[in-house]
Amino acid sequence: MAIRCGPAVVLPSPLKWSSVVKKRSIVRKLLPTVVVIALAGGAYLWFSRPAPTPAIFDESVTIQEASLRAAQTGQVVLAVVTADFCPTCQAYKRSALSDSKLASWVQGHAQTVYLEWDREKDRIAQLGVKRFPATLVLDQKGAVVDMRYGPMSTEGLISFLEQAQAQPGAERSVSNTPLSQNVIPVNEDADAHAG
Repeated sequence: MAIRCGPAVVLPSPLKWSSVVKKRSIVRKLLPTVVVIALAGGAYLWFSRPAPTPAIFDESVTIQEASLRAAQTGQVVLAVVTADFCPTCQAYKRSALSDSKLASWVQGHAQTVYLEWDREKDRIAQLGVKRFPATLVLDQKGAVVDMRYGPMSTEGLISFLEQAQAQPGAERSVSNTPLSQNVIPVNEDADAHAG
């Protein structure tokens, strides 16, 4: 009786073994880098996606309506300019602009206006906004009293608003927060950032 064996197993030659080992070594070296890049890309996509409009803003309120309400109540107008394609804007909306401390302060001291680049390009240009995110304080006539570019902490934003409120009608000032490198210029090419 003959014993049958399965197909013969052919072992690779020593040269082939070395190429297999080299390929595995390359994969082992590259895998952590690929994983880190994939995680970083995922985090970027997650955090740069448009954040919801903070609760203190009613997107239907215009500058004219907010200015009229401010004149009736003796308050100032807080206007914030952002863009959906701006990751810094989205982080600002998720942090200071959504903080309950700011909401409490705004209730008794300011009317709010939210301006989104994709919907309000002409009005944003009329206000003289050159970069975003931009935070503006407007007087009761809708004129810019003060403007800051870049995100601010909740405490910094409230301090900025209190200073501007204490000097209504003061000379217009425009300055950068310490994080001014995190702003995107507004120009004719701004739509290119959106793609």
